[in-house]
Amino acid sequence: MTRFVPSAGAGRWQVPAALGAVWLTFGGAFIAGKVGVTAMPPFLFAAPRFIIAGAILLGWTVWRSGGLSVTRRELLEAAGIGLLTIVGGQGAAMWGLTSLSSGLVAVLTATMPLWLTLLSLVVLRRGIPRLAILGLVVSFVAACLLASPSGSGIKVLPVVIVTVGTVAWAGGALLGSQSQVARRPLVLSGFQMLIGGSAQLVLAAALGEPALFHWSAAVTTPVVLAFAFALAGPSVIGFTTYAWLLHNTPPTIANSNAYVAPVVAILLSWLMLGEPVGLRTAGLAGMVLAGVALLIWPQGRGRRTAAVEAGVARGRELSEAA
Repeated sequence: MTRFVPSAGAGRWQVPAALGAVWLTFGGAFIAGKVGVTAMPPFLFAAPRFIIAGAILLGWTVWRSGGLSVTRRELLEAAGIGLLTIVGGQGAAMWGLTSLSSGLVAVLTATMPLWLTLLSLVVLRRGIPRLAILGLVVSFVAACLLASPSGSGIKVLPVVIVTVGTVAWAGGALLGSQSQVARRPLVLSGFQMLIGGSAQLVLAAALGEPALFHWSAAVTTPVVLAFAFALAGPSVIGFTTYAWLLHNTPPTIANSNAYVAPVVAILLSWLMLGEPVGLRTAGLAGMVLAGVALLIWPQGRGRRTAAVEAGVARGRELSEAA
């Protein structure tokens, strides 16, 4: 059984403040991504952020420890995790934002714990609590209905791409939970962002995105602010705050961003971007998030599988999802 050890320095106001920061930065990341892809090709917008954020985290690690020692195995593990999460998961989300609303992409990526649990069951043969099974069923059915275009005007292909990317994201989280380098989260995150961002840059070049880039469209106040928020928000502030929550609150509280951040994204997309939210989409999104909550809650209160717990944690750390 996994136990958390609350810190004596965690005052009453610190936990609510930390939760608010994580919910806002992770949810707001989708809005920043949506603003960015309206003016820039998706991978060209995302790649520099990860390269810079990875360099910042590694630089911070070197400054604090006086050096950086990484084995070949750890570097290969970080590269594999980075390709799955940054290129596969986040890359698919960014591409999806070019044709889907930021709120819908946020809800689809919120199903990551669902896929992670299924992968853990298939790969590691770990059991699933009964309440979590109900959460799996509810989330899966609602996600399938969301992918249906009936009366919603939702495009199927982008939904499928984002979903496949979310499965890759879960695979990276599962790999991270079993890796040696995961014992050093700053080093892991730094290298996976640096490697994943570099791979996104190569992908952008292969897709001909540089030819679609225009300085006049990219260097505007909204786009610059969106890039700055995406860099400082989920990648730096969100990551460090989430790591603090994992050490100072129960897992059910720390991982609440899995179903709260998408709600924040939907509200912000409606308030800031004017994206419509129909009753059907809102209802199905609520079902997905309720299923995710059912999936996470029993694993925080009862006996948790180590792979699922660690994987959910790693997956949400990388949820810069946009």
